[in-house]
Amino acid sequence: MTALVAPALALLIGLLFETGLGLSYFGQSKRVIALACERSTKPSRTLTPSDQERRQSVLDTFDTLVRSSNQEVTSRDVSIDWLDTDVSAHFKYKTAFVNLLGFNAVEYDLAYECTGIPPYPHDGEVVLSSSLQKTDGSNLKLANNRQPASPDGCWAVYKPTDFGWAGGEGPGVEIQDWSYQWCRNYYRWTGLPPADFPTRYAIELDSYSNSSMYKQIELHPGKYEIGVWYNGRNQAYVGSNQIDVSLQKTRPELGSYEIIISMSQDSSEIRWQYYKYSIEVDTYSVYNLKLAAAAKSDLVGGVISSLSVKYLDR
Repeated sequence: MTALVAPALALLIGLLFETGLGLSYFGQSKRVIALACERSTKPSRTLTPSDQERRQSVLDTFDTLVRSSNQEVTSRDVSIDWLDTDVSAHFKYKTAFVNLLGFNAVEYDLAYECTGIPPYPHDGEVVLSSSLQKTDGSNLKLANNRQPASPDGCWAVYKPTDFGWAGGEGPGVEIQDWSYQWCRNYYRWTGLPPADFPTRYAIELDSYSNSSMYKQIELHPGKYEIGVWYNGRNQAYVGSNQIDVSLQKTRPELGSYEIIISMSQDSSEIRWQYYKYSIEVDTYSVYNLKLAAAAKSDLVGGVISSLSVKYLDR
């Protein structure tokens, strides 16, 4: 009896071991492919905007995770379509027992689909700030009206790409330096800013003619606060100092610009003032945020500084 039962028992134990090994590998593969897929929703869209970059991130994560397994991956593929990610792979592992019966390897396919958006910002988080520095981090050189008291000069016209924005229309953006008293006196048409004026630089969008500048920003559904210092300039130019803030949805399809804020001052308000505007976003996307001189183009426009976009809550 022992002689008859022993081979059958050994075969049963071997099959149970092989089944457990297979289930272990299968479960491990499912975790790897799921974790790699979920990786596509983690990076911010403004830091990793293209689907191709995000696809490569998923592949890199998959390859790193699968190295800890004794399995062989004979093929793998990832496709990303905006918020949808599909991962597929063909796995192969060597058998530990049934190779005695002529089965040297087990092969199987897995596929996983995930959909989602990158994590929401924290409540109160600033998601865009209009710092005006050159792309290498150095200060802008403003060659005009250079004085001993203002060695960098008081103003110059730059392309938006020169100070970290994505682009714009028109001949350029005038950057003004308000850190030197001599320059402040030169800009006497605005009056001196208040003591809490927070920045060195201000922007005029109608230096040579009406111009604009835009930057990409990732916005989640929820409420936002846009803050900006604004000055309508000399009373003689009331009616030409309007600045519009617009949003354009870029994904999954390019939309049109929609004006969300129009700033202007009449003759009784011409001074530096800090404005706060509340907006609500209902669709997750990467948007172009555009600042543009509006109304009359007469080489004299309103001036803004320290634009910021803060996420409030869902």
